[in-house]
Amino acid sequence: MTFSSRVEVVLENRDLRHHDLSDIGRAVTEPMHLRGAAHAAVQRAYVDIREMAVRFLPQHTASRRSGDGAFATWIAGMQTPGTYKVRTLPQATPAPGIVEMLQTLNREAVFQIANLARLTSKALAAGDFSTATAIAEVGVELHPESPILREQKTAALEGTGATAQALAEARACASMAPGNDWQVRIAVRRCTEHVNRLAKTSAPRGDAP
Repeated sequence: MTFSSRVEVVLENRDLRHHDLSDIGRAVTEPMHLRGAAHAAVQRAYVDIREMAVRFLPQHTASRRSGDGAFATWIAGMQTPGTYKVRTLPQATPAPGIVEMLQTLNREAVFQIANLARLTSKALAAGDFSTATAIAEVGVELHPESPILREQKTAALEGTGATAQALAEARACASMAPGNDWQVRIAVRRCTEHVNRLAKTSAPRGDAP
């Protein structure tokens, strides 16, 4: 996908919330009109996004490649200042990496601990420790109180070979109060295990007998 033709659509209406564009969110907010003055804009965006998908899918299959131009023309007409910003990117433009995408977004509003943890977990599972470290650093910057993200950062740093940094992060994480959240308790316990292991690895060795 790195050099595929792409269309970037950014929703610029500040009244929109993530749940407004989900089926579950609409099932609740639509009949009860919970979004108040933003209701009309929310409904319009919900419809528009689904129309984008409906138009895109049939026109970009192998049997309908002649329709690519029609979709590009239609999507360009969606651009409305303050509502949608549309950008078409040709095959020659490489797609941004995860970290680059994080840096261009309003991270405080978009990325919660659980979402960042999922991204980091995927990178760790794939053995991509440099990407995992970069995402975890963003996470810890946004949520410095989260042992979950700090434990992941520890694992990512250790994976890159940055033992001293991993140990410092593990110690900071292990010293946090776990509270009643079982996931946080596990993260703090893992950090303690990281400390015990990394401390032995980092300890200076005495002279051989």
